[in-house]
Amino acid sequence: MQSPQLENGRKTALLIFRILGSPAYVTILEQRPDQSWRLINTYPLDTYGLATTITFPALIRPDEHQIMISHRPLGHGSNYWHYDTLVVRIYEGRPEIVFDEVEELHFDFPEGRSSAAQQESAHFYVIPGDDDSQSRSEILEEQVIQQHTQTVRRWRLFSWDSVDGRFWPQPLSKEDAFGLLKVNKLTYKRVRIK
Repeated sequence: MQSPQLENGRKTALLIFRILGSPAYVTILEQRPDQSWRLINTYPLDTYGLATTITFPALIRPDEHQIMISHRPLGHGSNYWHYDTLVVRIYEGRPEIVFDEVEELHFDFPEGRSSAAQQESAHFYVIPGDDDSQSRSEILEEQVIQQHTQTVRRWRLFSWDSVDGRFWPQPLSKEDAFGLLKVNKLTYKRVRIK
């Protein structure tokens, strides 16, 4: 059990359930004033044997952490798989999805005698905010999209929008992306299509 500070002034706990041969789940609980616990939400994890990662970055405010679930399975089947990265914020005791982007997507479909595939892969970097000014963190994405023989590589920077209550993307040049990585001493991990 882990107890990150998910909402200012509220005690929360995360439980991860793993049962041999079954999917794993992460459950978010909140402690009530009478010391009992209230279920906030449950999310499925590594259902297909791939490692799901859970971290607790402070993306919006320095005193409030969010739940970042990377490589979260959304679907899996013959010639198809789909994983995403999800960021959940607990706000006024309720879970709010503030970031939900494809991390890996692959599907094949028959096209005459051959097979045409579409694949998408992404890697996300948390760009920390400035502690002195309490600025918000941002999320940098490198994304590769491949459809049959065409490949596109792009960078996007997701910034917090307090009006909409979520992170929204803006396109970013490769040079600016590498500048952010260098300034923040983050190691570049080239995205590859699997």
